[in-house]
Amino acid sequence: IAEGVASVAVLGPRCMQADAQATAITVLGPDRGFEWAASQGLAAQIILREGSSFRERLTPALARMLGQGPPPAPPFGLIGSLGA
Repeated sequence: IAEGVASVAVLGPRCMQADAQATAITVLGPDRGFEWAASQGLAAQIILREGSSFRERLTPALARMLGQGPPPAPPFGLIGSLGA
């Protein structure tokens, strides 16, 4: 298992695509895999092995889905109309 990655789960509309994305995250390792998943807007959970314990990392997309992160920024065209 690459660099302490114990498990990766990706939520998406197509199971085969999510499985391939989870495999890519695992191969990239905990840091590069997380950054890639976040840059792609993937809803992913990465479980890291740290000695005899585990740590969970959620991408911003998954954190938002679970109500644990800030809401996404409004679309560019709406920014000017929010304060009016």
